Amino acid sequence: MTTQHTGTAGRNGADGAYVAAIDQGTTSSRCIIFDRAPSRVALHPHEPPHRSG
Repeated sequence: MTTQHTGTAGRNGADGAYVAAIDQGTTSSRCIIFDRAPSRVALHPHEPPHRSG
């Protein structure tokens, strides 16, 4: 599932300067921040700890 939110974030505080795309899968999640160009500004992957049991 991918969710997008436009709003203020970061350096200049201008409304709608960045878009955050959140990709939440079954084994990991990641958030990608884009600017108006659209160029990728940041990418943060997250994989939760594996549980054995």
